[in-house]
Amino acid sequence: MLKTTQIIIAVLTASIITSIAFAYFSLENGQSESISQIITINSMSGKIDHADIAVSPSGKSVMVWHDKISKNYEIFSQSFDEDGNSSGFPSIVNHCKIYDKKKPNIAMDGDGNFVVVWQSWEQDGNEGGIYGQRFLANGGRNGGEFKINTYILGNQGNPVVAMNNQGNFIVVWEGKKNNYKNIYAQRFNADGNKVGKEFGVNKTINKIQNNPSVSIDNNNNIVVVWQSQRNSNWDIYSRKFGWNEEIISIADIIVNGTTSFDQTSPVITIMGQNKFMVIWENISQHEILDNMLENLNGQVLTNAGQKSGNEIEITTPIFGHQENPDIVQVAYNELLIVWQNYEKLAYTPNWHIFGQSLTTSGIPNGDLFMISTNGIEAKNWNQNPAISSNGSGNIKTAWVNSDKEKNEIYLTK
Repeated sequence: MLKTTQIIIAVLTASIITSIAFAYFSLENGQSESISQIITINSMSGKIDHADIAVSPSGKSVMVWHDKISKNYEIFSQSFDEDGNSSGFPSIVNHCKIYDKKKPNIAMDGDGNFVVVWQSWEQDGNEGGIYGQRFLANGGRNGGEFKINTYILGNQGNPVVAMNNQGNFIVVWEGKKNNYKNIYAQRFNADGNKVGKEFGVNKTINKIQNNPSVSIDNNNNIVVVWQSQRNSNWDIYSRKFGWNEEIISIADIIVNGTTSFDQTSPVITIMGQNKFMVIWENISQHEILDNMLENLNGQVLTNAGQKSGNEIEITTPIFGHQENPDIVQVAYNELLIVWQNYEKLAYTPNWHIFGQSLTTSGIPNGDLFMISTNGIEAKNWNQNPAISSNGSGNIKTAWVNSDKEKNEIYLTK
């Protein structure tokens, strides 16, 4: 059965002109074909970077990024209609204009209302702080800019946000306290009010924790994953929380079964109301190539936050370095992951964006396919993909495309 899926791909630029390419993707048994046409969006200064994107149930989408204006970096957003056409012009998200703002992350509820979070340097009075802004589905601001972190000493950064259909959301970030970097979180209800206090996610606090990812279901069950170096290698950990400050997972749960080498860069997505899927980079010693390569492994978690079944090898190291994965549920029984892949043994070694369809059991559905295949972008470095979906066939993903002198943002539909 042929299933046609709209995919929007955004690629960031460090040049004055940001290009947005549109392409149609048809997925049949996990395979992809595409065509594209290109429109352009002007960058303010040529320092644009770090895109993220969210999709509403109707198929409308909002993309966010940071860009430099005059002396400071600001957070920008751009809305797109169901056909991928831009709605209006890019607008500045943050209200405070006197400090650098970077690394935006976006989440959306079932009505198309959304929230954007980012890190802001020295705005909270001590190094980095975490801030946010809520928006209505029509793009209008819903209240003012707000500070998320309570503890302000040391640097708070790398925020991620997840929102359920009701509009409740959870923000998770890295924060340094007592000489160790740990993972912290704050719940918010649909009215934008804090639910409970800021809390520490990881149980073990005397080690390094970073790279968090979070997911929340419509019953307000929250699962956070992150990487931690507690022995000689990095491993992936998870912990589940309820909505009213209850802790479901008493201890940090190690997600990966492979522990011989580093496990890094975890991402998580909800699968209906019963399961979560975690994907991460598995660094291993390749038997034939005799060097260290990354492949992508996965693990299904139950609604209780416990491991279900064995660790899954999603890709194999023979395809080269596979890094920075992201994942989303695109249909009732289907997931889609994207990542950057470096083909070291290719005639022209390069970074490309690949995709792979999975069942909700984590089993690959068809072969992996290259996304960055159209026009000049296939010749450049394509990195740092992000992906979002409304769960019923409309998928949008973003990545950074660079020709080593400039970057570009491509948007496909």
